[in-house]
Amino acid sequence: MKKVFISVFILFCALALVACTSSEYKKHMQQGREFAKDYQLEKAASAFNKALKEKPNDEQALTELKEVEERLEKIKLEELIKAQEAEEKKKEAQKKTKSKENNESSENGSQDLTDEEFDSWVNDLIETGDGIITSVEPSMEDDWEVTNVYVSSDFFIPSVDQQLAMVESVGPAVQEMVERSGKSPYTGVVFRYEKDDRIVAEPKLTGGYKIK
Repeated sequence: MKKVFISVFILFCALALVACTSSEYKKHMQQGREFAKDYQLEKAASAFNKALKEKPNDEQALTELKEVEERLEKIKLEELIKAQEAEEKKKEAQKKTKSKENNESSENGSQDLTDEEFDSWVNDLIETGDGIITSVEPSMEDDWEVTNVYVSSDFFIPSVDQQLAMVESVGPAVQEMVERSGKSPYTGVVFRYEKDDRIVAEPKLTGGYKIK
């Protein structure tokens, strides 16, 4: 009699556990479907995963979870494409704005330095150059695409390292002032010896200068 009672009790507990599991499974499945219907897909996926914990490998739960995950993946892909398109449109708008600004600057001469101010700056450069720099001129009349900085024989007195330090300091400064004066939107600065017009220093393609 005692053995029968224990068997009945165990069977009762098993049935209760099954009923509880079935109840939780149904609850999570219902929640998952409601979330999916309301487009709360991440919550739906979570609910279906909880249902699978109650009934591992349940075909219905697996099917509905897969459908939700596919919808989520599609939405994420669409959002990524939209973000990329928005970024491309932003870049294109920036390019158009920059191009417009450049055109306006070109039409206005891109000048924020008067000729008098430029000449004054060149005179100051010559005066403070200890006799090394003698003049700053365009390579051709009124064509400042290339700017020549003429130096005297004093240029050759310092070491090559000192010569290089001087041209790498003066060259970019001359370039900036020529461009700011509106003489040319871009200029390359070359150093020449005043007596025979030969190049003594010129820009490198990789940046900086080289002594000839």
